[in-house]
Amino acid sequence: MLEMYQEDLEQYQQDLAAWQARQPPAPTRAAPKKIRARRQP
Repeated sequence: MLEMYQEDLEQYQQDLAAWQARQPPAPTRAAPKKIRARRQP
């Protein structure tokens, strides 16, 4: 059961990498800035 999950996780990571490669770079740069802003008090 865990092995099946591992295979699904690897496939998901491959799909995610392919999806991110198709996206413009600007939105991915904006995300970390929002996270940093939330962490700062």
